[in-house]
Amino acid sequence: MNHRRLFTHIARSDDMLLILNLLLLLGVIVVPFPTAVPATHLGEPDQRAALILDNATYVFIAVVFNLLWRYASSAERRLLAKDVDPAAVQRISRQYLLGPFF
Repeated sequence: MNHRRLFTHIARSDDMLLILNLLLLLGVIVVPFPTAVPATHLGEPDQRAALILDNATYVFIAVVFNLLWRYASSAERRLLAKDVDPAAVQRISRQYLLGPFF
């Protein structure tokens, strides 16, 4: 849903935006692997490392989401649609800033 919402505001792309989007989608498709690791290591001595791997995956996704949005919404790149509400851009930027921390 966030990805869809993000791209309703983006009208143009360039190579860097595509690379950032691919990194984001890479993070999404690897989610099943780090999610399965803690399930097999619960109660084991290495469960902490398994949980760190799982959490790191979601932090990676949140950071790349931020990079993607900040890259696309920067004024000098002009990748957003002309009719995008500046207040909506600021609101999304504030919301995404909190993602990596949660």
